[in-house]
Amino acid sequence: FTPIFSLFLLRLAGERLNQVSIVNITTVAIYLFSVLGTFVLFFQLNEYSYNIGVQDPSLVLVVLFYSAINIVFFLFGVIFLRKIVGFDVVPFRSYEIRSISWIQSKLLLLIFAFCIVVL
Repeated sequence: FTPIFSLFLLRLAGERLNQVSIVNITTVAIYLFSVLGTFVLFFQLNEYSYNIGVQDPSLVLVVLFYSAINIVFFLFGVIFLRKIVGFDVVPFRSYEIRSISWIQSKLLLLIFAFCIVVL
């Protein structure tokens, strides 16, 4: 039910499935991590989660329900902003990409190194 309804809401929001956009990537990420992730909990495929107490299938189904509601409300928000508020989609053009400067590349490398050190 959720994937078909999500595809319908994406189409209603003006999104095309063959086009990369923030809304498409966010919808797929929410679906993968929250909806498909609960099936691992429901069928108790994750031994760690089972051992720490995630053993009630009805609780996992409630989490699955709220995950589906999360996707629907996210897409309703996108539809509201685009249709009612009037936010238009800003198209991405590849000719607008420019190379980064030397300082920007060193700063990105420093941030990346910091993230690696923190991990």
